[in-house]
Amino acid sequence: MTTPPLTGPFDTITGLPVHPLVVHAAVVLLPLSALGLILAVTVPRLRPRLAGLSVAGLAVGAVTAWIAEASGEALADRVGVAEAHEELGELLPLAAVLLLGAATGWWWIQRAASGRSLPRWAAPISAALAAGGAVATLVLTALVGHSGAASVWAGRIDPMTTAAAAEAAPVPSPGASSGAGTSSGGPTLAEVARHSSPQDCWSVVDGTVYDLTRWVAQHPGGPGTIGGMCGVDASAAFRGKHGGEAAAARALAGFRVGPLASGAAASGAGSGAGSGASGGSGAPSGAVAAEVTTAYSQAEVARHGSRASCWSTLNGKVYDLTQWVSRHPGGQDEILELCGGPGGEFLEEHAGDPAAEGTLAGFQIGVLR
Repeated sequence: MTTPPLTGPFDTITGLPVHPLVVHAAVVLLPLSALGLILAVTVPRLRPRLAGLSVAGLAVGAVTAWIAEASGEALADRVGVAEAHEELGELLPLAAVLLLGAATGWWWIQRAASGRSLPRWAAPISAALAAGGAVATLVLTALVGHSGAASVWAGRIDPMTTAAAAEAAPVPSPGASSGAGTSSGGPTLAEVARHSSPQDCWSVVDGTVYDLTRWVAQHPGGPGTIGGMCGVDASAAFRGKHGGEAAAARALAGFRVGPLASGAAASGAGSGAGSGASGGSGAPSGAVAAEVTTAYSQAEVARHGSRASCWSTLNGKVYDLTQWVSRHPGGQDEILELCGGPGGEFLEEHAGDPAAEGTLAGFQIGVLR
């Protein structure tokens, strides 16, 4: 897979990103050392065993937290990162260093108290600072770990697929359609692609074609939500937003046109990729129900860096966002920033958002090689 140039010494090791290799050291060492420090402060009989070991663990934890933060920035340049995780990750090295200072000060005071004249308040104040700092670092480490896990896994595991919900839901009679011709097996993906505007909006969800024209203006989430489904296979987008919701499946069924023509998904993949490669005519490339395996280089993606032909990459996948430029609810500029290069900004704005991830999936045309 082609990747962006190295961004620093903490970018990769033998082709693997440094961040996931070191971040676990920080999120394990810091909590364990902080817990050991709390026990050493509050349980005097454990102090001889735990105090020095906890301070040493905090020292190593502070170093690994700094490396994790630096390597996280390098990884964000490649694949993006959730904004909350980035902000918390930047705080953790500072918290680790402050806790190390408080713990070292308390440890020194405990060892020096018997042989030196120290203020009576020194021991209790240093103990309170060390214990309080340990508790705060525990909480911050947990938040950093949770936000990181959420940015990777949230919305990726559905307990029930939309297909299962649709099978359980009654299917009303098909809604009115705008009457494009169909093959003997039903409309093809190419035919669906011709209905790609809010005024004439067809879409595919799990192998079934729907005419959503009447629903564009009625959708509770606003017309922009449906606009991204027009003319493409929006299975991933619908599942991401409504997976497991029987009511949404029943509402969708009311606009059913018929089954997608057999083999249409595979042919749609080829036509979408081809139109983009020839210069981005604005025809929907769309995602397809079948796995997309067409491979493109980063150089090929870079040639599609304009409003008229906008490709982008994320996590090793290639997307043709040309149609989405004018439809994006947040304005065109946010999509134009992604054209011709990595889509890291997408994760900064939408990490953990199933609806956004599903919409993006609808525009995949291939993978990076």
